[in-house]
Amino acid sequence: METLSTFPGTLSGGEYFPGVRYSGGGVIAVRMPNWLGDAVMALPALRQLRLGGWRTVAVAPAGVAGLLDLFDCVDSTVILPEAHRNWPDEVLVQLRESGANFGLLLTNSPRDAIYFRRAGIRRLFGAAARGRSLLLEGAFKFPWNRRGCVGNLHHARKYSLMAEALGGSAWDGKFPENKLGGELPCGVVAGSPLLVLAPGAAYGAAKRWPSNGFANTGRRFLSDYAAGRIVIVGGRGESAIASEVAGQLGTDERVINLCGGTTLAELAAILKSADACVANDSGTMHLSASVGGSGVAVFGSTDWVVTAPLSSRWRIVRSSWGCAPCFRRTCTLADEPLCMRSINSGHVYMALKELLHQG
Repeated sequence: METLSTFPGTLSGGEYFPGVRYSGGGVIAVRMPNWLGDAVMALPALRQLRLGGWRTVAVAPAGVAGLLDLFDCVDSTVILPEAHRNWPDEVLVQLRESGANFGLLLTNSPRDAIYFRRAGIRRLFGAAARGRSLLLEGAFKFPWNRRGCVGNLHHARKYSLMAEALGGSAWDGKFPENKLGGELPCGVVAGSPLLVLAPGAAYGAAKRWPSNGFANTGRRFLSDYAAGRIVIVGGRGESAIASEVAGQLGTDERVINLCGGTTLAELAAILKSADACVANDSGTMHLSASVGGSGVAVFGSTDWVVTAPLSSRWRIVRSSWGCAPCFRRTCTLADEPLCMRSINSGHVYMALKELLHQG
């Protein structure tokens, strides 16, 4: 087990983009990633494109479109009813009428390339993946490994390199400005201190630290901070594990379980206002980092080098278990992932205390 105090220095990349570089300008349609965390990591690339003179049209599923509403990063959005289904004709019409003359695919799907071309976008760029290079004017030659990941290149850097090649500004490490106000959901009081627990991970159970790890961390926090408050958050599909954590914390009135009960904007506001968050490698972790929040991320089955939160205000506690990272959705060796079970709540709480003392 290892605790890392800063964001890893993996934001330098190689010359993976096509030989022809563009100066920017015009309208570019960007197919956003489908997962919330990946979409957050793509936000800096959208900022780069706009600073480079592009008008940006995001093509995204509804959940990701909601994320884009929170940031000043796109000029318009075309919403996909379902991420992994065929596109309805009205989506093609909207994309065609957007005036986009360039396209950038931040997904690896051949289907997306086909639909962009059907919408009349011929100048199409994206990663060379799944045999779709013939559909692209420029295919970015990233070094894929056997697990389908881009070597040791952080996802955000991969997206930023593509934006730079298309005339976007060089990435300065910043996110777009967020448009959040100061309002918090009913029952949430900031400045107590406020700790957020995010025990879910939509990708699969192998990414989740066991509920008793979150509960033990929460108990120590409540013991050390008499005025402290805990909010448990997550999506509707993560309600079961959130309830487990809440149940283990008992009936303490300082604990509020809002899992599945907030909008994305409300969740972002909570994360921005909180003193710290403890989370798995998840969309919530990335969302917190994007709005300036701080926290401790627990990593096991996924690789912290490529998906670490983009913030020096986060700490990473990762497993050194031999089979990690395996990138599986569920552990094939045990009911609970062995790598996550090996992470002691004491290590997580030590990292959390360090953050809280820094203010």
